[in-house]
Amino acid sequence: MTSSCYRAWLTAGLWLSCLSPLTVAGNNLFSVNCTAESTGRINEVTELQCVLQSQSKNLIVEKIWWKKVGSDGKLLNSTPRFQLKKELNNTDRDVSLLVKDTQITDEGIYQCVVSSDGGFGEAQITLKVKADYSKPTVHLAPGQTLQEGKEVTLRCSSGGGYPEARIHWFDHNGSNLSAAAQFSFTQALDKRFNLTSELTITQSSSSLPYNCSVINQQGEAETSSELLFLLDPKTLTAENRQRWRVPWIPCMLCLVFVTGFVLRKLYKHQKSSNADDPTPPVADSQ
Repeated sequence: MTSSCYRAWLTAGLWLSCLSPLTVAGNNLFSVNCTAESTGRINEVTELQCVLQSQSKNLIVEKIWWKKVGSDGKLLNSTPRFQLKKELNNTDRDVSLLVKDTQITDEGIYQCVVSSDGGFGEAQITLKVKADYSKPTVHLAPGQTLQEGKEVTLRCSSGGGYPEARIHWFDHNGSNLSAAAQFSFTQALDKRFNLTSELTITQSSSSLPYNCSVINQQGEAETSSELLFLLDPKTLTAENRQRWRVPWIPCMLCLVFVTGFVLRKLYKHQKSSNADDPTPPVADSQ
């Protein structure tokens, strides 16, 4: 690539104007093929996958450039956080770029340009970044008191995630209560989101449990928490006391059975040992 072509590509991305007539006509001996999109996780290594496909086995790759569209022509594969996956060679057609310590600000469209003795090739790939939301915490809003049949406000919070998501509330029947909730969010300097949702309900032990879920933009639940006990155990109705008590009955029966089985095996083993190795009689002293 000539110096004038190189400068043109850096400043305006108009590298096609510098290509040979053979390449412009679409008769290039190779092409650069990238996956359309790559999703990276924050603080981890992300691979932007691109490979060369050539009609010639003797293609000589001369140079590989990576840049982020809109980054004022700054080359990436010469910076510490951005490195080619493999060193330049003429046997491996992998020209992927590794993004180390991926950050949300790395999101965008990336362009890979390859020069060779057979012309030039170019392709683009979109990088998206994801950060996990913390497990939601569910508690009473400040100043709330517990009383059967009275209104109370529940607060659900989750943070540290990206991209933006929503908090949804569900009752014990799976009904979505989110339309009645008040949702808000804040965004930190590193672009991660902190989510909060408040839901006002009428206290009733028969409505437990309540579920608070973080739902992403694809409608998928990323993480969730359940509020199992809202009222003081003394105020639970007989029906709900039975609801929370019943699951423990099979567990206790199973524990008793296993304990009895183990003790029986130990008893048989001890009895068998005594039969195989009887204690010799002690002679009477005269």
